[in-house]
Amino acid sequence: MARLRSAATKYLEIEMSTNPNAENTRMEADVARYRGQNPAAERWSAGYGAIQHTPETQARVFAMAEQLAAQGIEGDGVPLFDLLHAADRVANAGLWLVVHETYARNVYLDGRPLAADDFKPRPRDTPAVP
Repeated sequence: MARLRSAATKYLEIEMSTNPNAENTRMEADVARYRGQNPAAERWSAGYGAIQHTPETQARVFAMAEQLAAQGIEGDGVPLFDLLHAADRVANAGLWLVVHETYARNVYLDGRPLAADDFKPRPRDTPAVP
């Protein structure tokens, strides 16, 4: 883990490298290695719905996770990547709601597709009705 932390930290320290392609390739290899050794990080890194995480974001979060672990910071006991995955799900649900409130007259919680008349003729006129 210390080697992974140092790799992620190294990436962050030399982010403005003179050879960004080589640095990006190295960073992507480092985050792939971290994900391969940490299934919870792998699950989080895949994102959820509209939420996606770039390799740069992954490198920063993995470096933060290693720093928190090195300092013995555990929060309330929920594993960090489980918490981040849950946050992605909540954020995705919020995005879903905003889009439906903006563009739809009706919201179907059972997952059925919207028909043409389920959409507002002029978005943002009135809130959707669940």
